[in-house]
Amino acid sequence: MGILRGSAYFIKKTVNNFFKIGFGNRVFFKIINIYLNERSPNPKIVRIESSNFCNGKCVFCPHGKQTRKQGIMSTELYKKIIDECKRIGVREVHLQNFGEPLFDKNLFKKTEYAKRCGIRKTVIFSNGSLFDEKKITSMINSGLDEIYISFEGYSKKIFEELRPGLKYDDVSRNIKNIHNIKKKLGRSNPKVIINVVFMEKYQKLVDNLKGEWLKYVDQINFQKLHQWSDSKKNNFDKNAICNAFWNYITITWDGKVLICCLDWDAKYIVGDVNKNSIEQIWNNKKYRSFRRMVLNGKVKDIPLCKRCDLLEHENIYADFLKFSFVNSFCRWKNDQ
Repeated sequence: MGILRGSAYFIKKTVNNFFKIGFGNRVFFKIINIYLNERSPNPKIVRIESSNFCNGKCVFCPHGKQTRKQGIMSTELYKKIIDECKRIGVREVHLQNFGEPLFDKNLFKKTEYAKRCGIRKTVIFSNGSLFDEKKITSMINSGLDEIYISFEGYSKKIFEELRPGLKYDDVSRNIKNIHNIKKKLGRSNPKVIINVVFMEKYQKLVDNLKGEWLKYVDQINFQKLHQWSDSKKNNFDKNAICNAFWNYITITWDGKVLICCLDWDAKYIVGDVNKNSIEQIWNNKKYRSFRRMVLNGKVKDIPLCKRCDLLEHENIYADFLKFSFVNSFCRWKNDQ
């Protein structure tokens, strides 16, 4: 299996490097223009910002710089969005965007409503600090499928240096309590994934972290830090690519639709679900114009995107080709 994974990685890397520059890059854009266009089938994932309040002051997060209003999505607006998701066949909903979702006291009632409406997969990302036994039980009973908890479990010192305002003891206790209550209730969901910021200086601590926390969670996900949209301009290749415009839609707590979840201050608004449906917004004039720019190799002309270091991902071209084929197949299947 290790050899197979190594071979797959090598092939993927080779393909990506070919399409990254020069003649290969021109071929790449010819190919994706066959499989994608400025219109798109309905989004695969809908991200619903339950709240943009947060009690953390994480050193790598621009939350404190927000100029937009803070609030919690009303149940009425949330149900409108979920009802639309059901109607257009959305299978996955994330109940958070740029804030701590547990500030919404109705979060798990909302999760339960999504599951009743047939949403196949529900997900939240949390800093894990606001749980108690009642909330954990409500979360489990709501049918939530996955919860990602941001937690640098290397040590108390490292965690609290990276995430001021949050307490290591609180979050670690809550992770263990989720595990214990799931076990007590005989439940396997939600799947618990720890999101860990990875830095080279912590490499020696990784094995200890895994040894300590894989006893309590289903998975540990190590993430490298990325730049937010107000960071310095990057020097990625002229014709970079991103599948976000065909993949998911992000809705703020007050109903604004954004082109990307990294737009933390809601500067690039393409619609409002208080006024139009997701279906109408997804292929409106603004959204189509952004897709057209991406397909024409002009993603750097989009102000939000030109500062995004995710466009420099080592396998982004190979991954996008795979996404294009899948997207094209789904569109064909829906037309049958």
